[in-house]
Amino acid sequence: MKKNKIERVRSLETIKKTDSSVASFALIQFMLWASWGTFGQFYSYFLSDNGYSSSQIGIALTSFMVAGLIGLYAWGRLCDYKRIIKPIYRLMVIMAAIGAILFSVFVEYPIAIYVINGTIGFSWMAREAIIDSWAMGSRGIKKESYGYMRMGGSLGFALMCAFFGKLLDVYGWDLMIYAFVVMSGIDVVFISLTKDTYDGKVTHKIINKKGAHISELLTNKPYMILLLFVFLVGVAKFMILNFYPFVIKNVGGNQVHLGLAAALAAFVEIPVFLISSKVIKKYNPRVIFLIAAVFYFIRTFMDFVATEPYLIIGAAAFQAMGFGLILSMARQYITRIAPVNLTTTAQTLFSASYFGLSGIVSSLLGGYIIDHQGMTAFYIVSLIFVGLAILLMLYINIFNKKLFNIETSGN
Repeated sequence: MKKNKIERVRSLETIKKTDSSVASFALIQFMLWASWGTFGQFYSYFLSDNGYSSSQIGIALTSFMVAGLIGLYAWGRLCDYKRIIKPIYRLMVIMAAIGAILFSVFVEYPIAIYVINGTIGFSWMAREAIIDSWAMGSRGIKKESYGYMRMGGSLGFALMCAFFGKLLDVYGWDLMIYAFVVMSGIDVVFISLTKDTYDGKVTHKIINKKGAHISELLTNKPYMILLLFVFLVGVAKFMILNFYPFVIKNVGGNQVHLGLAAALAAFVEIPVFLISSKVIKKYNPRVIFLIAAVFYFIRTFMDFVATEPYLIIGAAAFQAMGFGLILSMARQYITRIAPVNLTTTAQTLFSASYFGLSGIVSSLLGGYIIDHQGMTAFYIVSLIFVGLAILLMLYINIFNKKLFNIETSGN
């Protein structure tokens, strides 16, 4: 009787610790995306208002993506090599804040902006993958809790974008920099106060005595097909997001509409992340990926035929559903199939394909098409990319149903 009571007390203490850890990571996610809602969502609009052409903005975005791609691999490998995340993640936040300050100082010099934006990209793009790896590699946190933690990010982004566009309209663009720097400082405080229970050193010694080489990831067929799929979807996604100012202006909108579209997308992500663990348990990854790609296609097509800003805002909800499903499924799937001492690398390579390579292609391609072919061609190319992603998942769902099964993922 006494033994059972002690076990119940220990169980309750474990639950409290787990809930506290999940809440801490949800708060860090909140600050991560709330801060990005002040800067990342609006800086291309800022450049447009400062006389940058779509091609110049495309170059700035490309420098962000190229440097971010390098950062994704470099930060991921550093975390896996050192088997620590907290101090590295804190350094990344500080670097991005410094870059934002320089961004405002040198806005009149395009070459300087390209370099500075690359610095921001190097320190920013890997942060999502790093924080996800930190959370999912911490003791006591279940993989099924990912949706709850990531929901904090969606909530922060939604709340910020809902009103920040209007604040910029009233107080001017300097507010974009001030807000990002202040929120980054608050984020550093929260990171420092978060108890670090990352289990990298323990799992590395017990499970992977001989270590693992990155070739184990690059020769994993399901993993590589996943990277191809998210690349195709990502190009379609970032064709819209990277050139949102032109998408919004094309139907008579402004930065207020841009903020509302981003806010709606983020609010819709919240219930998607909340139910993601149940959806993932019920359906195979290939089915979830197909549904997500269809959502992306609907969103892109709605933007194509839109004639009013509020239609663009409404279309953002479909992107949110697609994004939430892909991210939740992929993060948990990768955690289960990646070699233990390559988990962070696997997550960052996924981000490199979904956010990095696709972002580079969409930035260069989108800027060129808008300047030389117009918005109609811009949307058609975007639809082609997401259409290819749908065809890829249709083929797998019909002819290779075992591909994304956990037990066959190493084949």
